[in-house]
Amino acid sequence: MGFVDLSADSTGPNRGSGYGIVPKPLVRYLDTVGNGSGVKNAIGDYSLTPEIFFIQPSSTEIFKITRMLVLIRGKATSFLTDRYGSVPELTNGVTIRTQNDSGTIVDLTDGIPVDTNGSWGTLAYDSEIYDSAAGADTFLRVRWTFEKMGYPLRLDGSNNERLEVVLNDDFTHASGSDALEEHFFMVQGYYEKE
Repeated sequence: MGFVDLSADSTGPNRGSGYGIVPKPLVRYLDTVGNGSGVKNAIGDYSLTPEIFFIQPSSTEIFKITRMLVLIRGKATSFLTDRYGSVPELTNGVTIRTQNDSGTIVDLTDGIPVDTNGSWGTLAYDSEIYDSAAGADTFLRVRWTFEKMGYPLRLDGSNNERLEVVLNDDFTHASGSDALEEHFFMVQGYYEKE
């Protein structure tokens, strides 16, 4: 089931640690396929055709997602709180949701997509812009802890549930030189069921 028994009365190699049964960790980037095998760096032009980066358990698995980490890297001179990374404010914005084949289960952005670096702060308290040592690029790092809302996100593969990041803007900044270099969404959590 993905759990390792680390309790004091266990006979396993880690017995005596006092942790009890520990679930198997889940650490994965969202991608275009949902199983870790697709494109992970979300830096394309999705303005005409939306792209969805997601994670979905197989039909026999259940994931508990405790947090999502977002990393955006772009040109330092254009990386401001009222822009998205180093590209201008997004027209459509980034929507994050849980979804199944029947539609949206929960819109985690509540109908107000993330359209600037600053607007990440409405969803995740841990959101900060960092300059690179060389000064050529700047980074936005976001840590959105779902457990702080009360519970981890639960994705049941038998119901085709998935966590999706919907992108419908141009992250290449075709009209200028401020394209994003990196745009990643990583989730961390554990397997409730393998």
